[in-house]
Amino acid sequence: MIPAEYDWIAIVLIGAAVVFISDLIGNTISFSNRFVNALVTSIVFAMIFGGFVYYFGLGA
Repeated sequence: MIPAEYDWIAIVLIGAAVVFISDLIGNTISFSNRFVNALVTSIVFAMIFGGFVYYFGLGA
């Protein structure tokens, strides 16, 4: 177990995994168009992150 002052590392790792997965989905959907890729990736990330915040109640 890591010390309490390093608990933020888990949140950063989860965030990095979410960004990686959303970018992977965005690349798959956009067919290598850079603008569409950026747009799709941001939409997918917003949906995943919004669902994560809603489900775990981190907004309050």
